[in-house]
Amino acid sequence: RGSENEQERELRHTMALRDFNFVDRHDYHVVNDDFEETLATLMAIRRAEKARLTHQRTVLGAYAQHAEPALLRYY
Repeated sequence: RGSENEQERELRHTMALRDFNFVDRHDYHVVNDDFEETLATLMAIRRAEKARLTHQRTVLGAYAQHAEPALLRYY
């Protein structure tokens, strides 16, 4: 970034190397090269996460409660 001293650059480098050890544990990878694109990506991830069924316990509970009787009527 041009504003760090040598010690700060070394610290950032060490932290980056440590972060690379955990890359495979994340669901998403976002590079902040372009603010508008990054913001759009983060908003899309947020929408996707809100729609994930594991985050919608009430939806799953209601579905499970009514699924079997509905399937029996249908078939």
